[in-house]
Amino acid sequence: MSANEDASATALPEIYRSSSLFFWLLLLVSAGVAAAAIFVAATRNETAAMLVGVLGGGFFGLGALVFAAILLNPQTLRLDEEGFEVAGGLQRKPYKTLWRDVARFRLWRTGRLGSPTFVAYDYVPGYEPPAEPSRAAKLLKFNRKMGLPDAALPAGWAIPAAALCERLDDRRRRVIEH
Repeated sequence: MSANEDASATALPEIYRSSSLFFWLLLLVSAGVAAAAIFVAATRNETAAMLVGVLGGGFFGLGALVFAAILLNPQTLRLDEEGFEVAGGLQRKPYKTLWRDVARFRLWRTGRLGSPTFVAYDYVPGYEPPAEPSRAAKLLKFNRKMGLPDAALPAGWAIPAAALCERLDDRRRRVIEH
């Protein structure tokens, strides 16, 4: 690829969408567990079984509602020459992060069995969050104190997390070098 092609590839916006299959599977599992929990609550006369059934049905029922909402308003990740923007899902408004504010991207897992792999990122030293400074600054301070990444993208993109992480880091590097 020539230098001109490299620069023009950096300027083109790229858009990634959340995986419908991923969220359909989560919706089906959550709805199934909620239905099973409600069935247990309805068919058992024991107080403990009814309580567990109602709480489980409520918890997994709310999860099913969240996944249905994400299916109705899919998440999008837009990369452009300034940075990346995440929109959709349960967010009321999109949020944008500038390439110059990100030190690096990396893969991260919570360590729990079956947990998804996230694309996490750390900000450059001295970075201060622009939106809702007190809340965002407190979260950033907490994450750093706990040894967690500064921030992470939601899981469940149509592109594998490793490929997305590589693409984001490559895009950031190209923009910063120009």
